[in-house]
Amino acid sequence: MKKSVLIPFFVVTGWYSATTLAQNIELDLEPGLWQHSFKVSSQSGRLEQMLQEVQQQLAALPEAQRQMMLDMLKAQGMSFDGMSGSVEVCMTAEDLKQGKLPEQEGCKQQLTQQDKNRFSFTFQCSSEPPSSGSGEMLIIDRKTYQGSASFSSDFEGQQEQMQMSQQGRWLRSNCS
Repeated sequence: MKKSVLIPFFVVTGWYSATTLAQNIELDLEPGLWQHSFKVSSQSGRLEQMLQEVQQQLAALPEAQRQMMLDMLKAQGMSFDGMSGSVEVCMTAEDLKQGKLPEQEGCKQQLTQQDKNRFSFTFQCSSEPPSSGSGEMLIIDRKTYQGSASFSSDFEGQQEQMQMSQQGRWLRSNCS
């Protein structure tokens, strides 16, 4: 598989776990293992075309090699199907009390509480390719949230605008 084809997918899933830098914000969520699911669309359609190409390349691999690739993603708590995907992350009680979410190197995020259960955020990642954007998150209850984001990133040398819808659901208290 071409590395350049996979980079945008990992940027999208990596964005999902950007650091939250928040002061005096406590996230009223259940600590433990969470599944963050997302669906992405791009303004130009090039991202969708690239991910379709990735699916075709995966389908063309011998079964053992394809399974190895899928197992590598699963071992990192990740899965994807076309423009949708999910990532599993552990959120500790201490991190939630401090308004922190799991980190990705090179990303900074600012979280602002709008009301008891609604938050807005902006983020900027200096990773390759760089990306930045904003969005909002609504905590439905201690085991469910939903949100949306708009962001831009370089894609094959051109700036690309993307939209993401996301949902989070608590899986269990044990992260192992």
